Amino acid sequence: MAFPLQNLDEALKVYQLADSADTCVFHVGCHAVGIKPIYHPFWELLPLSDIYVSITLDILHQMLQGVMKHLISWLTHPNIFGSAEINACC
Repeated sequence: MAFPLQNLDEALKVYQLADSADTCVFHVGCHAVGIKPIYHPFWELLPLSDIYVSITLDILHQMLQGVMKHLISWLTHPNIFGSAEINACC
């Protein structure tokens, strides 16, 4: 599932609404820009950090978990090659 990239400036503007008296405005603003209504996130005082850039995909991990484990379990199945044949070749 693809998610749109977030804009840090918009998120910071909405998070500034957290201290207002009306929490409904804060929740509506968060919903409008597509973020969770979190009061004072840990990264708001870190001026050089863009939290939306720091969370990246780990492609190597996804390849290992998604493709390699499935491929190894399929190849070592007794009806395909079997673990003895794969171990002998590798």
